[in-house]
Amino acid sequence: SAANNLFSRSPEVCVRDALRGLVIADPSLALIARTGSSSSEGVGGVVIRREPRGSPTGNWVRVISGGGAGHEPAYVGFVGEGLLDAAVSGHVFASPAPNDILEAIRQLACPSGLLVLIMNYTGDRLNFGLAAARARTSDLRCRMFVCDDDASIKDPAPAVGRRGIAGSLLMMKLACGLADSGLDLDCIVDRLESLRTRLATVGTCRLPTGDWELGLGIHGEAGVGLLKSHQSSMEAVVGAVVKKLLADERIEKSMNKVKKQESSSSAACAMLINGLGGLSNLELSGIASVAFETVTAVSNLPVRRLYIGNLMTSLSAPGFSVSLLLLLGQDDEGWILETLDLPARRWPAASSPSVLRPDQLELAALPSDPTSASSDSSIPWQSAESLSSALASLSAVAAALIDARSILNQLDSVGGLGDGDCGDTMYRGAVAMQKFVEQPSNAIVTVSSGPRRLLAELSSLAQSDMGGSSGALFGIGLAAAAASVCQSPFDARSAIAALSAAAGAISEAGRARQGDRTMLDTVYGFLEAFDAGLSADEVWQRLPRAVRRARDGAVATAQMKPRAGRAAYVGAELSSTSESEARPDPGAWAALIILRTVCRAVGVAVDDTEAEDAAVLGSG
Repeated sequence: SAANNLFSRSPEVCVRDALRGLVIADPSLALIARTGSSSSEGVGGVVIRREPRGSPTGNWVRVISGGGAGHEPAYVGFVGEGLLDAAVSGHVFASPAPNDILEAIRQLACPSGLLVLIMNYTGDRLNFGLAAARARTSDLRCRMFVCDDDASIKDPAPAVGRRGIAGSLLMMKLACGLADSGLDLDCIVDRLESLRTRLATVGTCRLPTGDWELGLGIHGEAGVGLLKSHQSSMEAVVGAVVKKLLADERIEKSMNKVKKQESSSSAACAMLINGLGGLSNLELSGIASVAFETVTAVSNLPVRRLYIGNLMTSLSAPGFSVSLLLLLGQDDEGWILETLDLPARRWPAASSPSVLRPDQLELAALPSDPTSASSDSSIPWQSAESLSSALASLSAVAAALIDARSILNQLDSVGGLGDGDCGDTMYRGAVAMQKFVEQPSNAIVTVSSGPRRLLAELSSLAQSDMGGSSGALFGIGLAAAAASVCQSPFDARSAIAALSAAAGAISEAGRARQGDRTMLDTVYGFLEAFDAGLSADEVWQRLPRAVRRARDGAVATAQMKPRAGRAAYVGAELSSTSESEARPDPGAWAALIILRTVCRAVGVAVDDTEAEDAAVLGSG
């Protein structure tokens, strides 16, 4: 049983505990007391509004739904104002008991009648159908609507029909909205029935192998096709889902009907991106973006409403579904959108894409800060050769960081002190810098634009492309370096002053100092080689010594306890890594790579320490 793998007091009471927790958190809800044998107490239950629609007169239709547990928030999580009056839950992936369903119907019985809305699964049809039939024998007005939106199976057995999945939530929202609008029970059912052939859903789920199974059911039922892991990019998976959705017989017939009409009315749609519980909100939003682009590009269907969320889950399955509800013509579109937009406490906020084309989603970026180059013209490069040397250095640094991606990631994984992604961060910055050098803006690479403008642009690049705290720190350091360039000419002394300004800004922003196991141990080691008052030639002569001291600073971080950044929170356990296994801080080593590469690129004779480096890094 799926319940056996859940974190709970016991599989027998996990559902009842969950229902109690839901009701405890919301005083507008209640559970219906159980009758009969106490042995069945944990199996499921009924969540009901303390004040259902139309209370106390009962002059509005009331709506009930339900099914097996494990799909939360569907359906017990949708009981409340603007949505359901009650939901009946069975055990995990099991239909509710008829007695529970009947008790919910009896509790909600009113002159206007009751709508029972369920998904098309055999157990639900039988148990809810039996309860509804028993209610009618007691002269309780009750009608049932069965949702069958699953378009993944092309020719389901006629006796079984299509399954009901996440698209049924759109039907639920419409049914509850129509009830809140005061419509008659029969009229509500007729409205829902008119939409049956315009609603379709296709889902998919990632398997442990990395493959994606198309059409996998919300209870783990087998799907209808497989996308192998090497074909499972987001574009490929979402594209396959949308393609199958648009090829659905019901959707095609409705679309063709619109095309044949001579009136000016056109089709649009409402879209629901539903997660099965195991995908993050970040991933679901990415899926929504790709699905929106694909639907608008392939079908030219305007998306009038877009809903995103883990709304009908399958415990924690790593999958999703896309549902489309076609809107045909202005009159039809009007009442549907108005009903979907009616307020409901537990329904996701309505998203109304007023922009219908993906190329209209972005606002133009503001021009660069004019102050960034306010005094560039007075601080030019000394010559075209100086500018060319600077760009060549940047290109060399980019290549070196790209080559070091793997080793920096390894260093960032030692002892659990990092996320294992320092190399990836540096790689992103290096690739962006490489593109910048290869295709620079004319306003930036001229001799007159000067080093200050170049450093300011590199600061923006670090912030926008590197990401994370490293991107922010590099951006802050480069901005400080740019601000320090205020005297001409820009020579070796100016470069050291700019590096010192960068180190000071990074130290202040990152609340770090030398000895804290950061990049500053490398940078300050480098800067210690220079005394105040040195000439440009003297600075040049001391660069080999500075690189050696930078390396010493980087190597020394292997035995330091981190006192800044994320690593500081776990650094107290550094002793779990033996002295022989300790490795340098990845940021410190990346700084060494940058400083050493720049010096080599401008012709400084730097010691060859490749063998020693390999031993220090554990790669020799």
